[in-house]
Amino acid sequence: TPERAKRVRFSTPTFRAGDAALVRRGNPKQLHSLQDVNDRNATVAVLASSVEEALARRAGIPRDRILVVPDAAAARRAVESGHADLLLNSEPTVRWIASRDMARVFDVADPFQAGEAATRLGAFALRQNDLALAEAWNRALDHVVGSPEHLALVEPFGFTHRFLPPDAKT
Repeated sequence: TPERAKRVRFSTPTFRAGDAALVRRGNPKQLHSLQDVNDRNATVAVLASSVEEALARRAGIPRDRILVVPDAAAARRAVESGHADLLLNSEPTVRWIASRDMARVFDVADPFQAGEAATRLGAFALRQNDLALAEAWNRALDHVVGSPEHLALVEPFGFTHRFLPPDAKT
């Protein structure tokens, strides 16, 4: 985010991801947008201080229907237990959680419209004054991001070719 870029120097992007929603199997409340969350009196689980928390607040979801949790595991448990109707998080995270659902409790609400948020880019954060390190780091990333070796390393965590940044050399 621009706010974070004031505090750190970011490397070139290593991935891109939009938002997605994890729901209980069958998506019982038929939640496909934050507007649906509002209209159907649903509760959304979000990570504390996350972009998704800000999205939920801007969408006008009442504070008592935004369950702020410390991590994705707690959010997953909230959806599983019924304390929340959905988990709003990055698409790779949501798809990774769903892919490891051996009890077949979850679905990914597909499609899901989270609001005005565009696809976001992820990168390494370095100290602002470390220009030489940032330049060297970026040169190294140019040879790694999008390579078969890179994709093999990140795929177990839910990142596939479709999550590569726009300028990745493949």
